[in-house]
Amino acid sequence: MKENMKSLCRKILKYTQDSGAEKAECCLQLSRVIVVSVNNGKIYQINSTSREEALIRLIKEHRSISTIASSFDFNAISNAVDDCIRAIESIEPDEHEDISDGPVELAFIDGDSSIDTLSLIELVQNYLNDINTKYPQIIVSDLQLPAIDTSIVYGNTNQVELAHSFIKYDCFIEYTSETDKQKCSYYYDFSFSKLPSKLLDLYEQCFWYNLKSNVTNFQRPSDIRNCKILLAPSVVEDIIIDGIYTFCNSVAIMSDASIWNKACNTAVADKRLSIALDPYNESIICGERITDNGTLSQPFYLIHNGILENFCLSRKASSISGFPMAANTSDSIVVSGGEHTFDEIISKISCGIIISRFSGGDISLSGDFSGLAKNCYLIENGEIVSSVNDIRIYGNVVDMLNGIEDLSIDHNINGYSIVPWALMDSGIFFGECDDLSE
Repeated sequence: MKENMKSLCRKILKYTQDSGAEKAECCLQLSRVIVVSVNNGKIYQINSTSREEALIRLIKEHRSISTIASSFDFNAISNAVDDCIRAIESIEPDEHEDISDGPVELAFIDGDSSIDTLSLIELVQNYLNDINTKYPQIIVSDLQLPAIDTSIVYGNTNQVELAHSFIKYDCFIEYTSETDKQKCSYYYDFSFSKLPSKLLDLYEQCFWYNLKSNVTNFQRPSDIRNCKILLAPSVVEDIIIDGIYTFCNSVAIMSDASIWNKACNTAVADKRLSIALDPYNESIICGERITDNGTLSQPFYLIHNGILENFCLSRKASSISGFPMAANTSDSIVVSGGEHTFDEIISKISCGIIISRFSGGDISLSGDFSGLAKNCYLIENGEIVSSVNDIRIYGNVVDMLNGIEDLSIDHNINGYSIVPWALMDSGIFFGECDDLSE
């Protein structure tokens, strides 16, 4: 199929030039998905879907226009190209519009060679059996395990042709505990590229210490204002990493709205903190190989030893701002860790709150945020002693980046990101005590 897609891509590019486009790029994507679904601990549904998508962008006299087709039917695509050619004259010229340079021709293959549906079903059933045996208090309320077979071909009129084929599995689990008086829901998702013999062996960490240590009681901290705050890796992503993206994205930089517009190559964070986007890391599953800019993906640092080194910029944003284009357009976050394990960090906290989930709005351009801390746990004298009801929190990402007390050597490795625990000294605060409901 990939060879057929390459031939179609070349045919489309030739048609765009024959129709009057000076430059063009084409990205074809074919996806086949088989999903095994679990509800209330039982497999109840197996779905199979497929999708074709063709994205074509034309440039003529510095005018750019794009179209998307939902099939690989050449007649439909050529008609869409004709419509674009007729409409392009009405678009304002923009000297920053361009495509990637060539010649380049590369192909990548990752993951399993094919999807074995029966083995997938057997894997899920054995997973449910293993959970029931090892963690009888856990109730798996929802599980979605899609096997995704994807082929991508990118080409342009500068003789660039890049291809990436991969099969990966994305597992999402929602579960509760029979011992949890509040009946809180817990979520975990992870990815893998080859079917293992036992799914529980891959990411048993999803059944976290709250279930392993049989924490069942709920308790209000006596003085929440003096509690240390320990952020779970998912919360580090939801607040700190999202905040960094807010400051570093193309729109914020092009519009001069980012508070970091003049901060490149200066210290913006604790010197222990490094944040990279690395789709080639061995723990990242089927990482990006072709960027949204039509180039070969390469790893790069956003922040290295506390220094802001790069932004996440498109080709156009790079041309306008003068800063380098992002070397990849993935979400393959890799965050540096510290020297202490999670248990060692816990042992040194006399009074603290673990926040394992965050629900809030977007991070503002100034870095301010607020929301609810969920699935929280109370630490007293170096031990996790109880669960805590949802707590209102607020803070500022800029201050948090410089208010890190410790980072764990342990990382949450879920197949698409590698993130440690973060013990905060400043930048994040609890709301009024009244927000702590009984």
